[in-house]
Amino acid sequence: MALSNLVDMELKLNRKPKFELIDIDDIIPNPHNIKKRIRNIVELANNIQEFGLMKPLEVYFDEDKEKYVLLGGERRYTALKILVDGDAYDPDIPCLVYKILDDTSALLQLHMSNAQETFTDDEKVQMTKDLLHALEKNPNLKKKGMPTVDWLSPFLGCSPRTAQKYKNLAEGRLQKRKEKNESSNFQLRTLSHEIEKICDCKIKMTNKSITFKCIDDDDLNRLLEKLGIQSELNKLT
Repeated sequence: MALSNLVDMELKLNRKPKFELIDIDDIIPNPHNIKKRIRNIVELANNIQEFGLMKPLEVYFDEDKEKYVLLGGERRYTALKILVDGDAYDPDIPCLVYKILDDTSALLQLHMSNAQETFTDDEKVQMTKDLLHALEKNPNLKKKGMPTVDWLSPFLGCSPRTAQKYKNLAEGRLQKRKEKNESSNFQLRTLSHEIEKICDCKIKMTNKSITFKCIDDDDLNRLLEKLGIQSELNKLT
């Protein structure tokens, strides 16, 4: 992923965030955050308590909920909750507050904020599905003529080539190819078993060739006779 693409994307989404101190009770997790597990929270909490919060939380204000919703920093938020609940940290938390115009902007900013986080392949596939759905609703999210994988890669924090893998998985292409291969392999196995019964010998079969295994010349002649090849050879000689 090109750093310039990430910076350009963030500049378009951020709209000059404001720095504010916000009571942690006024901040809620983002329901669209797809990360399944939050690791090493106690270690992070101890680190924050000793050295302070090194990076502000990223939030936006949801007027319907009348709360600030997390865009980035759920690990930090979870660690801070532990500290604040234990009276070990000031509840007024440094935050960057973004101006979010709609649900799509919120989704894009969430994934952009998480671009440098570590996710499992399943989580990346879910992120890709969300992004493709947003793009389907609003094709103007990416420049005209821009490859979709180039648009996806900054959000996923990976190269366009890797983004193509997640796109294929999100669209079910790899699964369909896998199912097709499994069906083809099943047919080959079934056919090879039938041929083995007829020839009474082991064979190795692919979609391009059949290899017969014979013990000796007599076994080979038996097999050729079984296949009707030996009699044809005798006619020629």
